[in-house]
Amino acid sequence: MEIHTRWAERVNHNPIKLHFPRTAKFEIPPPQLNTNWNIFTSTLANSENCHLPNATSTPEIESQVRDLTSEILAAHAKASRPMTHSEPPFVQGELKYLFKERNRARKLWQFTKFPQHKTELNRIQNKIKRKVVQYRQQVWEDYLTSLDAEDGSPWGTARAFRKKVSPISALNGPNGVALSDTNKTELIALSLESQFQLNDIHNPQKDDIITNTVDAYITNHTTNNNIDPIPPALPSELITYIKKIIIKKSPGRDGITNKMIKNLPLITVFKITNIINNMFNLRYFPNAWKTAVIIPILKPGKDQTRADSHRPISLLPILSKLAEKIISARLNDYLERNNILTPEQHGFRPRLSTSHQLLRVVEYIKDAIYRNQYTAAVFLDIQKAFDRVWHTGLLYKLIKYKIPPPLILLLKSYINDRSFTVKINRTYSLTKSAKAGIAQGSILGPVLFNLYVNDIIKSTNTMICMYADDTSILSRHYDPDTLTKNINTHLAHLEKWFSVWKIALNTSKTEAVSFSQKRPPPEITLQNQRIPWSQHTKYLGVKIDKNLTFRQHITHIRNKFKNASRQLYSLIGKKSKLNRHNKMLIYTLILKPLLTYASPIWAHAARTNINIIESSQNTILRIILDAHWYMRNEDIRKSCNIPTIKVSEISQLTSSAI
Repeated sequence: MEIHTRWAERVNHNPIKLHFPRTAKFEIPPPQLNTNWNIFTSTLANSENCHLPNATSTPEIESQVRDLTSEILAAHAKASRPMTHSEPPFVQGELKYLFKERNRARKLWQFTKFPQHKTELNRIQNKIKRKVVQYRQQVWEDYLTSLDAEDGSPWGTARAFRKKVSPISALNGPNGVALSDTNKTELIALSLESQFQLNDIHNPQKDDIITNTVDAYITNHTTNNNIDPIPPALPSELITYIKKIIIKKSPGRDGITNKMIKNLPLITVFKITNIINNMFNLRYFPNAWKTAVIIPILKPGKDQTRADSHRPISLLPILSKLAEKIISARLNDYLERNNILTPEQHGFRPRLSTSHQLLRVVEYIKDAIYRNQYTAAVFLDIQKAFDRVWHTGLLYKLIKYKIPPPLILLLKSYINDRSFTVKINRTYSLTKSAKAGIAQGSILGPVLFNLYVNDIIKSTNTMICMYADDTSILSRHYDPDTLTKNINTHLAHLEKWFSVWKIALNTSKTEAVSFSQKRPPPEITLQNQRIPWSQHTKYLGVKIDKNLTFRQHITHIRNKFKNASRQLYSLIGKKSKLNRHNKMLIYTLILKPLLTYASPIWAHAARTNINIIESSQNTILRIILDAHWYMRNEDIRKSCNIPTIKVSEISQLTSSAI
């Protein structure tokens, strides 16, 4: 569509001309398929190609991946048929007769124009509307009644109610407004391509040392065949991972769904295992598994007309993720045996969560307050931490930690030459390259990022807390000037470290909080900019105020809980036909975690604040059980076996577990 306007003198209104192209494209959605999974499995099991050849070159691995993908998709096509959509059941009953009566009455009124004929037509139309509403209500009630926790249907329904999917609006670009899906995908792809670039930070001397070290290592070990190989993958190992796959996940660029993988015969599992072992032998990750499909999702509160206001959600091939699982198991085994990862890093670590890291922060502050010390914390904001990881620097870290050479060579192939395409509806952008960063949505990405920041500078006068890229620096002292000096000294060392590894800090979003009733210490300085003291901050999803009252956080989670309850009201409300058991499941698994997230952290807040949480729980339980006004909250909780939210006890249990 083109818009033109012409300015005319002495006229209050200017004419506007809209030009609509005649070549409008109407895409027909693909038909829904009904797959016979027994035929799918037997087709693959009876495949003529049952060989498991050893690849001697990287093109052979690419060929094996293509052949396997084609074989799986062909078997799925053979076992699938388009679903036939029959006429809705209600049309075949009374409504079918009413439709005929309505059509007869309409023709009669159009012919005669008598008022009584118009009245009869209106009467029939209103009756049809009432019948349709009754039918839809009955279908909805029957659906709610049929939900069963055994197949997970209540959670899927609740998720659909809470999930807000908004279409991508028109985007402002350098060449005008992008209206079509094709232009939108290209505009967002260009924005992401600039995002997946190294930060413009240069240290020529350090860069040369790191690059030369990596190049020499790669050259030396590429030609060296006398190194221990990567432990081979086993079919049983792959089957274990396949059993844990969640079926309802979107496929990658190759179109292979998780349900297809779930229904693979044993011979196909052997073929996948053989490809992975060929990858191990040649230390090569196939390019077909390195292209991500990115679905853009608008960030909350952002300008919807800007391309960079959308969060990229990456979809990778499921076969790629299976291979990453095998590689990750070997990498993590080496890291655990050699105790390489720093204990200050809690992100993506087994048996560690955000609550553990938050507990470290809060206990450190409380201990200082008990000792009558000044306490301060700086919460750093790292720009595009995952998207701008320096690949050469990451390989240097892997070499430094003495990761087995074959694994380093394989990981080099994994992180280099990655690409992506943006998808909106059924339109794909041109394939773009990612020059830096860790693959989003991948299995290996989190552990590789942890290794990249693992040697972060520490100090004896401060405490550093990390959860992936969320980093905070805390310090305490009896003298406020010494406190500020300790933090500034640590930050100065960190600035140099960040510069060497091309990590950019966002000083405008970095916050500092002084946890003391006394006068605040001197201001913190970061990159020659003063960081003013804030009254509160948000760290790992918890709002921490300077007095540790947690009033703001509790109010925030109450409002969040109310919004979620409103979204699910048609499922758990008084008039819902969903049975009580499923209503309580939705509350227990979806709503209650909103109230109790990180409860060990704010467990010792004032009783008036805790009562806000208790009141929210009591209100929703009364709605779920349709309780009368005279029923006591205690009796209601007992009837559904829901205790009060005794966060103090939760805190003690968690603290003892840590």
